[in-house]
Amino acid sequence: MVRPTVNFPTPGKRLRGKIWYIFWRGMGRVVEVSVRECSKEDAEHMRIEVAYALRTGKWPKWAEGKRAIQRYLMESMPQNDEPLLDIYGPELRSHVSSEWASSSIKMIEELQRFAGKYLRLITPADAEAFLAHVIHTPGPRLKGRGPRGRATRNRIRLVCGRFYRWAVRTGRVRMNPFENIKPLREEDRGDIVHLTIKERDAVLDAVAGEPDELAVWLALFAGMRRGEIARCRWQDVSLDRRKIDIPRSKTRRRRAVDMEARLRDRLAQIPQKKRVGRVVPWPAAGPTWRYRAVGLIERLGQKLVDAGGKPIVAREKLGWNVFRHTFASLLVQGGASIFKVAGWLGDRLETCRRYYAAMSPDHDPDIDRLAYLCPSLSRIQSARGSVMVTCPFSQRETVVIVTSSLTAISIWVRPSDSRKALKSSEVMAVAVISSITSASCRCFPRDRNSSMTRS
Repeated sequence: MVRPTVNFPTPGKRLRGKIWYIFWRGMGRVVEVSVRECSKEDAEHMRIEVAYALRTGKWPKWAEGKRAIQRYLMESMPQNDEPLLDIYGPELRSHVSSEWASSSIKMIEELQRFAGKYLRLITPADAEAFLAHVIHTPGPRLKGRGPRGRATRNRIRLVCGRFYRWAVRTGRVRMNPFENIKPLREEDRGDIVHLTIKERDAVLDAVAGEPDELAVWLALFAGMRRGEIARCRWQDVSLDRRKIDIPRSKTRRRRAVDMEARLRDRLAQIPQKKRVGRVVPWPAAGPTWRYRAVGLIERLGQKLVDAGGKPIVAREKLGWNVFRHTFASLLVQGGASIFKVAGWLGDRLETCRRYYAAMSPDHDPDIDRLAYLCPSLSRIQSARGSVMVTCPFSQRETVVIVTSSLTAISIWVRPSDSRKALKSSEVMAVAVISSITSASCRCFPRDRNSSMTRS
């Protein structure tokens, strides 16, 4: 294989005193980088890392702060900024969706505005400072909102890293400044924020007359995501069956949502000749529909104030995710099954249980089976001999025989009818007592006329 000597110089190493140096020829001069006192094997390993970085732009961590390397990278880059985004944009749109490409380009432009330099001159320190700036400031078009979270920071890191990998691969940039930046662990959501029924009605009154009014109705009464609302068409809505079909969602699973009576009546008010195309008149191409969705929330915040300027609904309760949480929270509070709510939301059952189970007013009667065990467990740990316990489900007298060393426990049941078998709650009781005391348990029913016999 012919070794490339012009485009990709091959570095060498040499020893001066006790310090190793890695050198290569580039930009009409010899570039020399000192490493540290190390063995010959370690110096060879670092030389190979530099050779790999000269070809791919993926510099090792120890080389990022070297002034000689930074100077070499600055001199090897052209001083005029080629319109990289004009070249990268069409290529990105050919591989991903137009919406994703447009939002990615805007993130990269935000990076360039923050650093105040050409994209070729962005250093790892600039990338770190930019990502730290992201999680402390709102978006450029959402200045009235709070700071962006870790999820947005991780997404911007992913987008910028993909751009620089493309630039390094095509030879337009020598180094990817996002290469060694790790994603942050995203924080778990705390308590679910949702509207009360009174606040929900206030939002519906405020949104009346807006061109995008139906978007709020679909979010509050169908639990649809913002992207699902933008893609919803009239052909997916069945007023007769009171169903909304969602063929494409965030989870890539199709689902159907039942329509509440108020939502059906509101959709039925739309004239038949206007039930063509999209339910909400948001543009399909580009990120314009996102701006319209955000603008609608901003207008709602301006309308929902009283005569004294005090907000009727808190600003943090105005958002598309909050409307979706309101749909699920009010259903669970009304006694709806979490299993059905998870199906309507298109979320996993475990996720819905984690956030909405505490709102359910229903009481699971199976938890009362512990009442059969709780009065006896504290007595079992200190008792010797037999303890009488009455089962509330079968009205049976249960005898718990405990040995002095708690190494064996026998459960005796005296039923009103000896032919009845043990109930599952009593068998469960034996298993629970066995697990708590680390003892072996046996169940025996007691016959009326004879001594205790095994079942």
